[in-house]
Amino acid sequence: IKLGGDITLTDTATGPLIDTTPYIAAFVFDGAGHKIRGLRINATSEASFIASNQGIVENLTLEDVAITSSSTASVNVAGLVGLNWGSIHRCSVSGTITATAVAVDNESGIGGLVGITMVYSKISECYSTATVSGAYHVGGLVGHSSAGTILNCYARGPVDGTTGTITGGLVGTSLSSTYPNIVQNSYTTDAVSGRLIGVNSG
Repeated sequence: IKLGGDITLTDTATGPLIDTTPYIAAFVFDGAGHKIRGLRINATSEASFIASNQGIVENLTLEDVAITSSSTASVNVAGLVGLNWGSIHRCSVSGTITATAVAVDNESGIGGLVGITMVYSKISECYSTATVSGAYHVGGLVGHSSAGTILNCYARGPVDGTTGTITGGLVGTSLSSTYPNIVQNSYTTDAVSGRLIGVNSG
């Protein structure tokens, strides 16, 4: 998929706009430097622009999103990608992401850009200025990092978690017992959480 111009959305969705489940390793979404404005999602489950990525998402700006999930289960809620196994490069999100009722477990992630990152994933030259609010694993850029690399990224939006120990200005939780979590040359300006990474044990 390659965008040919800017897009302004006017309808409200009830889930991810692009569902790549089951995973598609050859999936490529190239925003070509364009913007998608006004993404609105009011969900009772997963909520993000792309449900999962095992390929490449690049060169895309999501502007003025309003994404909400009322789910009490284990879900991924984010501006761009819910579950990331692949590469995300030069993408950004602004707006609001809210999921304050999700299950308190290690299967959820609420992030400005990505909900959960998985092994061998990579996020580079990306940022979020979105306001992010959630119940567990809440991060300005990534909610829950299970493994992978975050390089040359930042988050500047306010982050609010109802359980403060798992809230981070950049990454909510970094947990991995087998594969490394790498964060390099990245920062946050969030003063609510007071931490770059809420919990770091991998």
